[in-house]
Amino acid sequence: MTAEPELLWAQDCFLHGHLLASWITDYIDLEESLAVGSIAQEEIAHAALLFELAGFDAADRDAVVYEWDAGRWRPARLACVVTDHWPTAVVRGLLLAAASLARGAWLGASADPVRRDAASVLTAERQLHVTHWTRWVRRLGGDPRTAGELGAAVHALLPMSADLFDGIGGNDVTGQELRGQWAAHVAAVLRDGGVPSDPLSYTATVRSSGTGLPDARKVLATVRELRTVPEDGVLGIYR
Repeated sequence: MTAEPELLWAQDCFLHGHLLASWITDYIDLEESLAVGSIAQEEIAHAALLFELAGFDAADRDAVVYEWDAGRWRPARLACVVTDHWPTAVVRGLLLAAASLARGAWLGASADPVRRDAASVLTAERQLHVTHWTRWVRRLGGDPRTAGELGAAVHALLPMSADLFDGIGGNDVTGQELRGQWAAHVAAVLRDGGVPSDPLSYTATVRSSGTGLPDARKVLATVRELRTVPEDGVLGIYR
């Protein structure tokens, strides 16, 4: 199967959802743990919906997650950034959620009513994600104890955002247009957080295969441990 935009987006959602799940137990506070857990759950649900839109049934989706070689994956670099640093997780979440919100406009411009309906669901939930991460950007940026860490995370991650809209085309909405919308939104949020930045200062790039992304290989290996570790009486449920 070709790498349709929905497939690329699904990979981003799946990987980011898995990474966010670690904050359910390694959290800033209990309320945030529950909130991030909810976002992680929705990321996985969005991935499933996007896989379906890309023409993958449940068995196909299972094969992608558990069997595809990393070289067949083409995730956005941001979607597989492994970190235990909260400001980095916040910035990663903001950049990805804002990108998903912009890509919802592309999906909503489709002539296919099924895709338009999916776009309305995805956009509504993504707006909540953006609001969540925006609140944290302002909170971290407004505290002298964390403002420097937030700024460092922004400058480390923005260059990795250059491939977010690779593969978008058609539906009368171009990847360049979506990237411009995303950049304006992100720049405004970062400015409010005290980190003036220009996301468009980084030239758009194409996505790399997962083979060249160590963090992507690491995440996939972790996910696949579910089916490769010795039988313990529970794994059979997932086979």
